Amino acid sequence: MVLLADIQTGSSWDHITGECVDGQLRGSQLPVLGPLRHSTVAEVVAAQPSAELHLPRQNLLQRIASRLLFRLAGGKVLPPHFHATMGEADGRLPRHEVGLGVWTQSQARFYPLAHLRERGGVVVDRLDGRGLVVYLDPQSGSPQAIWHEAPGARIEGEVVVLGDGARLHAGKLRQQGKPESYPQLPHQTLTRWYGFSLTFHGVTIAGTTPP
Repeated sequence: MVLLADIQTGSSWDHITGECVDGQLRGSQLPVLGPLRHSTVAEVVAAQPSAELHLPRQNLLQRIASRLLFRLAGGKVLPPHFHATMGEADGRLPRHEVGLGVWTQSQARFYPLAHLRERGGVVVDRLDGRGLVVYLDPQSGSPQAIWHEAPGARIEGEVVVLGDGARLHAGKLRQQGKPESYPQLPHQTLTRWYGFSLTFHGVTIAGTTPP
């Protein structure tokens, strides 16, 4: 995975949890400002009309290196030196399985993309005592999760229809008799299984019995 280092103290930080794992501030916890979600440029512009799109300018060597790394990742191959820095693999899923990892302070669960597709692109679940809806966004195709108490859910075109009558479209929640709003989001990240399982010990997998 990735560790961030700060120049001031020389400490290393987990980029998912915000925990300091090495250095002068080891054991400290950075506040997580808010959950991240993948979205399309159209969604961003609709929410923030003045948003600017910044694309990296790569030289020829950087472009070649990027394509090689993309092919390695697409082939589910890690560079040999990666394995020496990793902990013991959790064999419940293939190491490179892609899915949405969702977590709270006490629980973490991994939703494989294959699991979401098998269930029509949307799963209603409970995590840490709260209602959770995990779905493949009809517009961006990326997995998303929201806190919401619903007896069921389905996808109709570009809309996620929740069992309580609410509707999700372009990241916004529409409920009868209420103004349009953004739903509450849990902490979540689109990642590979090996990274999420190494970050959160005791993680459960959607659709399977707990270990």
